[in-house]
Amino acid sequence: MVGLWLVTYFLLAAITMGLSFSVPALVRTVKNVDQVKWYCESIRDDVRSLRHSKWQYLVETIDDASLVSTLDSHGAKGWDLVAARRVVDPGERPKYEVIMKARRWD
Repeated sequence: MVGLWLVTYFLLAAITMGLSFSVPALVRTVKNVDQVKWYCESIRDDVRSLRHSKWQYLVETIDDASLVSTLDSHGAKGWDLVAARRVVDPGERPKYEVIMKARRWD
């Protein structure tokens, strides 16, 4: 009974942190309390590693015409868009100033 409570607790914690797990697959796989403990520790470690993530940031000015292709390119490399604003200086073409972040795996 305690093992099931622990699995439920850590699954809810993981879902709250944005992780997704296949609950039916987990239930089918778990056969004894030792496996339950192992799954709980594994999920807890995953949640801790996400919570203590380090980030790197990129600030870039992008031409209006190439905004979508540049964002797609950075997104494919793991960068997430945090903020963007359109800048129109007199006598110049419109540009976007963007801030992106990516998880550091060091």
